Amino acid sequence: MATRREPNAQLRALLRESGLTQEACARAVNAAAAEIGLQLGYDRTAVAHWLAGSEPKEPVPRLVAEVFSRRLGRLLTPASLGFAPPADARGAAAPGAAAALAELSRRDADPLEHARLTRAPYRALARVPGWAEHTARAATRPEHVRVGASEVALVRGAVGHFATAMDVHGGAHARSALAVYVADTAATWLRAPATDVVHRQLGVESARLVFVLALMHADMNAHGLAQRYFSLALSLAGEARDKEMWATTLRAMSAQALHLGHRMSALHCAEAAADSVAGSAPGAVRAYLYAQLAVARAEVGDRRAADAALARAEQSVQRDEGDGPFDTYPMGALAFQAAEVHSRLGRSGAAVRDLHRSAGARATLDRRGLVLTLSRRAELLLASGHLEEACASWAQFVRAGAGLRSRRVTDAHTRMRSALRPYGRHAAARPLLDGASSRDL
Repeated sequence: MATRREPNAQLRALLRESGLTQEACARAVNAAAAEIGLQLGYDRTAVAHWLAGSEPKEPVPRLVAEVFSRRLGRLLTPASLGFAPPADARGAAAPGAAAALAELSRRDADPLEHARLTRAPYRALARVPGWAEHTARAATRPEHVRVGASEVALVRGAVGHFATAMDVHGGAHARSALAVYVADTAATWLRAPATDVVHRQLGVESARLVFVLALMHADMNAHGLAQRYFSLALSLAGEARDKEMWATTLRAMSAQALHLGHRMSALHCAEAAADSVAGSAPGAVRAYLYAQLAVARAEVGDRRAADAALARAEQSVQRDEGDGPFDTYPMGALAFQAAEVHSRLGRSGAAVRDLHRSAGARATLDRRGLVLTLSRRAELLLASGHLEEACASWAQFVRAGAGLRSRRVTDAHTRMRSALRPYGRHAAARPLLDGASSRDL
């Protein structure tokens, strides 16, 4: 822990503004660390040391900034809390997307470096990324291997393979293999000589591949690393001039922000994503964008706008046909989003009905989606007082989720056990408490 020369007045002022005690602040930092797999044991004395002028080691200043950003509803950085800015934020020039992707994916493929990267905290967005800032193409592609349509087809096939692997087995499955593939193949081909058409096609497929890798990390609660990959997917899509993929990535960033409690960032990203393609995108893309926009609007209590966005999503998906992971938006996924809208607007009955519909519509290969749907349905049923129905849904959840390597599924197991503990003597709940265990993935 580094030592400053004077007390940290900025941190003290923010403590007062937030209403957090020193003990509550320490607990919140510990909880934020747990989200990225880092176990901390801070108490009020640690916060007292920070107030006196000491500085914790990275990534703790970023975690403290995240805690206050969530609490106060605006972006705060380590510097705005009176800490020194992180070493990686001190003026280094940003490399092009392909070079940055090569560097990050190579580190991610190394087990020791991966462990460090997954401990990087998520950073609240200061603003919504703009389309124009991502459209500057790299001037040179120095690699000696020339690429063409066959390389584009290979990357496209890899997108489908890894997306399916995540749906069937969870985000931890094949994650390291995908990182290696991105580092050794996709990032290399992105810098190789090619025609403009081939390079743009390769950029789009690489953006999709990086998007899948970001989803894998988000599924494992490595949100800081997932955010970095999402940002690279934005840049790749921008360089390829593919606004649909750019909007698709921004929509996923909205979902991540909402999952982490950043409601307004989530709404602004969802609005920008939907506005950027308007009616020009295929139905699957429009449905995907408007479904998230509906959830984000429901989260802030805008009932009319949420219902309007959901209606547009449902109208769009009915007219769409496609068979690839980025060419279609399954009805099971849309029904899950509809349930989230209704749940946030206090319509629990409609939410449960949509979750029934979602579970029934899930494709055989979408095992992860089905398991999370069953968990969410059980939680809403229990909240509505339907214990036996909730236990039946959780029993399906446990059976269907066996072997899934997903932190989100592990978290759902933990929530199930916590919710059912008061009903431990009930015949329907007891087997779930006795038989289900939360695995540390």
